[in-house]
Amino acid sequence: MANNELSLFRKINDKYRAAAGIKVDLPRLSFDDPEEGKVELPEASEESSIIEINAGNWSPAESNLRYEQRFRIERPSELFGVDKITDSANKIGLAAHIYSKTSFFQETVAHPIDIVDAEDEVEIDFKHVFSPGSLRGYLFIDFFLYLKEVNVKHDFQASRIGMNLCRDDLYKARIVIDGEGAMFPIVEYSDPDGPLWTIEKDWQDPETDEFDTVNVRIKINTANPLAKQVMKSNGRMANEIMTTIVVQSMAMIIYETVLDMKRNYDELDINEAYDGSILQVVGEWINEYDVDTSNIMTIVDSLQNSDLNEKMKS
Repeated sequence: MANNELSLFRKINDKYRAAAGIKVDLPRLSFDDPEEGKVELPEASEESSIIEINAGNWSPAESNLRYEQRFRIERPSELFGVDKITDSANKIGLAAHIYSKTSFFQETVAHPIDIVDAEDEVEIDFKHVFSPGSLRGYLFIDFFLYLKEVNVKHDFQASRIGMNLCRDDLYKARIVIDGEGAMFPIVEYSDPDGPLWTIEKDWQDPETDEFDTVNVRIKINTANPLAKQVMKSNGRMANEIMTTIVVQSMAMIIYETVLDMKRNYDELDINEAYDGSILQVVGEWINEYDVDTSNIMTIVDSLQNSDLNEKMKS
């Protein structure tokens, strides 16, 4: 939430967080392996809430993902009172807004623990498990405190159950999912007379527009005779066709992004990219595959001569 947003009731800001002693541990990610059991994934850092999963034998298609994080409120009584966040007779709860445009879902999960007016420290262990095959691209988890129960109301305090009591998120995690599914948004359509695949671009500004199916998408034609072979098979021919689709699509996306950036900003400045934007994804491709962006031909050649082909066929 923007700091300059007008609010008609008191919210938990830095002052209240310090007074109440609200502490947030770094998140812990893990998955269940049939042979090794629970396997820990790379830890988050203090410097960034961005977590990239690209290690070990974790697979977004075959493995679950367990997200765990501890929240502590050392002095919860500092949030309660007539001149504070809510009345002493009310209850506060912790919730997480979990969403991913690239995975096509969003939900809000509330933790069962009540935060009440008391001197004792409150410790909340949040855990959420994502099923295999449910994640691709980018996953966001925003934590906040909300009004859980209302018994007494006062002026300048939240008055309805479910109201977000935080000016800024307690913690905002951004998880980058590795694997083919994270490369680009793919959708399906049916046209008996159409080609196997097409690509559509609807973004306005690659620097800020998100990399999702709203702004750019590869469309696989399920009515095409080759579609079933490409989407359901792991044979050599299917891999060759899918690799061609990936390389050509990435080349076109990179080329269009370069043109738009030069047209709008006179240069391709990857450092200016917003989190989750088209420019950020394109920048990662350029760096990872050492792409020469001089023209469409050099872009295609760079991708074809990189290790992208091997990654697609593995």
